Amino acid sequence: MSDHQILTGENNAKLRQKSTEISPREIPKIAKILRREIAEFNALGLAAPQVGICKRIFLAKIGDEFQIFANPEIVEKSIATANAEEGCLSLPGIWENVARPTEISVKFLDESGEEKFAKLQKMDARVFCHEFDHLNGVLFVDRI
Repeated sequence: MSDHQILTGENNAKLRQKSTEISPREIPKIAKILRREIAEFNALGLAAPQVGICKRIFLAKIGDEFQIFANPEIVEKSIATANAEEGCLSLPGIWENVARPTEISVKFLDESGEEKFAKLQKMDARVFCHEFDHLNGVLFVDRI
């Protein structure tokens, strides 16, 4: 069992807090915690606020691999959106349709602190947006 647990509840103050920037030297430590925590669940992503760490970093499954996104920014998003069912480890048992952009361009630091850019589409864009929302204290139910 780990030191961190997944925070739950729509009105949880920690989940509703806006996260602060993470320093590049903190990334590996928090990335390790996120990887360890997500291993217990069949989930597509996990944001640091969900384990009580209010830093701008999350782990998301992009394609077939989990990637770390630190201090992420959405640089551009498509006008086109798509609806799909989403759930969240912090809101167990709740599944709702959410509209998300079908394509986004993002900027972030990777696990080694290097600045990266990516263009994400469809499910990858959805997962990124869901986890990104956590960094701003937004839960998917707010988007319904």
